[in-house]
Amino acid sequence: MHSSQLPNSSRGCDLLRTGAGSEVHLNTLQFERGSADQLLDADARAGAGGCVNSLGALVLQNVAMRNCKAVNGGALASEGGLEASKSVFTHNVARHCGGGVDVALRCGERGVNSVSSRLQR
Repeated sequence: MHSSQLPNSSRGCDLLRTGAGSEVHLNTLQFERGSADQLLDADARAGAGGCVNSLGALVLQNVAMRNCKAVNGGALASEGGLEASKSVFTHNVARHCGGGVDVALRCGERGVNSVSSRLQR
């Protein structure tokens, strides 16, 4: 995805989900007011990542995530690794883990690689 702004989701859940084994690159995007603040029995991922909920590898370049909320990972929840460059996470809130970003890794997976990105409350 390139050069877009994604506004609040009217569904009351994350704005973007990726599947296990995927590799997604996001470039020059703004995510605002995403919300995944409800836990649902029918959807185990419903409360993760107010803007982005990723099970695969995620690469961000020049991405902003602002004013998002979730149960875990206010702006972003990742279970498949994260690389962020020139990205900003501001004013995001989580009820439990990861106010801005929550990264949960399985054994043997790569972790977080952040180059010149900012996390702000």
